[in-house]
Formats: sequence, structure tokens, C-alpha cells
Amino acid sequence: MVRRVTGRYGVYTIKNMVKNHHLARSIHEASWNLLINFTTYKAEEAGGVVELVNPRNTSKQCSVCGCIQAIPLSQRTYRCPDCGSVRDRDHNAAINILNRHVATDCGEFKPVKMAA
Repeated sequence: MVRRVTGRYGVYTIKNMVKNHHLARSIHEASWNLLINFTTYKAEEAGGVVELVNPRNTSKQCSVCGCIQAIPLSQRTYRCPDCGSVRDRDHNAAINILNRHVATDCGEFKPVKMAA
């Protein structure tokens, strides 16, 4: 369907549909669901699995000590007031997501210093 639509119209976008607040939530939910289904299909095809993790507070929680603090989305560096850890907000969230997955299987993931 995507090839047919893009072949006929050039570019297909749902950008303006999301601006309609009545449709936005269902469009985003459908988009995430489609992404999850496609990723799961491809992983299974390659012999792997996709495991979903609750993303709540992953970018607000310190990946070293677990402290949760409210920080605005515009702040891209996470600075923990308790343990002093400083890292990129996305890197911090990625470690928290990995910890939530790995914690049930093989213990805690220990962050390593990234080379610049």
C-alpha cells in the first residue's frame, strides 16, 4: 500500500492529521502499534524476540542510584542531585530501559564510560 500511495502522490504524510486533537491520540497509538508489530515480525523472522519495557520515568531516573527528579524535556543532560552522576539524557534512559529488561534475567547492567 505504501508503494502505491507514494507512487501516486509522491509523499504520504499523516503530519497534519495529528494536529487534529480528536484524531491525534488514536493515530499515535496506531503508529506505535504498527511499529511494534513490524519490529516483532522482523525479529521473529531473524530468530530473535522483542520485549516491551514500561518507559515510565526512564529519562527522569538516575541509572546509577535510582533517584527520580522532574526535569524539562529541553534539558538534554541528566545531572543526579543525589550521586552526582552526569550523562546525556537519552543515554541515561537507554541504560534504565536495559536495566528493566535485564534485571529479571541476569542482574543489573553496569554503565561503562563512553569514549568520546
